Amino acid sequence: MVDSKQNEEQSSVDDVGDLAARSTNSSCVRLDVDDATGFQFIQMSNNCLLLSNVFLSASFITLAKNHAGCMQKDENGNFSVIDEVCDKKVYGFKPSSFITNIAAIAGVLVAFLLPFIGAIVDYTRYRKLIGCIAAALVISIQTIQIGTVEATWFFMTILQAINGFLSQCVRLAAFSYLPEIHRIVGDRIMPQLNTRFFILAACASITYLVLVAGSGFLTKTFNNDVKTAQIGQAVDMVVSGIFYALGFYFFTKKGAKTRVARKRVLVFCRVQTGLLYR
Repeated sequence: MVDSKQNEEQSSVDDVGDLAARSTNSSCVRLDVDDATGFQFIQMSNNCLLLSNVFLSASFITLAKNHAGCMQKDENGNFSVIDEVCDKKVYGFKPSSFITNIAAIAGVLVAFLLPFIGAIVDYTRYRKLIGCIAAALVISIQTIQIGTVEATWFFMTILQAINGFLSQCVRLAAFSYLPEIHRIVGDRIMPQLNTRFFILAACASITYLVLVAGSGFLTKTFNNDVKTAQIGQAVDMVVSGIFYALGFYFFTKKGAKTRVARKRVLVFCRVQTGLLYR
């Protein structure tokens, strides 16, 4: 009896080990654990999205300075500096402070709204749906921001703050799969998967930068922040859109991670959880 039980336990361990080994020895893109495959695509998309924000931030500063009268636009669409110091204000702020204001607004949205999104992810079966909706909205805003020009730049900064919050919603939904991935592959294989995630995300970043730089060189717009940002948004719309679609295609539907007690409001569950970990 004891030997039989030990053999069954050993067989179970071997099965988990075999699955873990296959999870790192699969094809270049697809892993045997579908959730791990989905997570790596989300990481690749997030890196490209982050880099596109760098180009867009430079465009916002240039257009804000142009609006303030510190820069001027020539007949070729290129911007040149008139006032190096640029103490003038636009909508009550200095042009150089718009990026920090965007980050501050996004941070406030994350602080107040992300706990409720987290409650939906933890206490309902809609975590994949939340991620899909947030990713679709992110790509939609990226597409709209291709039209960032003198007449639209301020509206685009508002969208950028919203996009900062939405991108965190995507990350929240994606990272909620990590504990389950860890349980499947085990402690021995998870570090290898993490390394794979980082390497593929870095490769995606390099590919994105090459595409943007190559496009800028071919169109001779690499010295124009506004046009470079437009190219960056267009490339990211395609690249991140494909990676997000693949990521949530491979993510499996999951049930609620935690059951809500009867006669309890979902919002209070998240507030109580937050207080417990303070």
